[in-house]
Amino acid sequence: MNEGAVYTAATLVADVLKGPPGPAGVLKRHADADCTNCPAAAEATLELYALLHGLELEELLAELNAASPTR
Repeated sequence: MNEGAVYTAATLVADVLKGPPGPAGVLKRHADADCTNCPAAAEATLELYALLHGLELEELLAELNAASPTR
């Protein structure tokens, strides 16, 4: 993982969705449903999200961090 990364495997999906539109859009593109109203988003980490959606965690994190305006 890159030092100074905004998003990590332990980041909650809900925190990404409440954040800037770029990273939230990344999650929405990968999901087959809108996670915004999903009760599991409050407790699901990005690691679990990647597993459930068949994504490579490191690739997802790289995409999220690249889309982050604070990077």
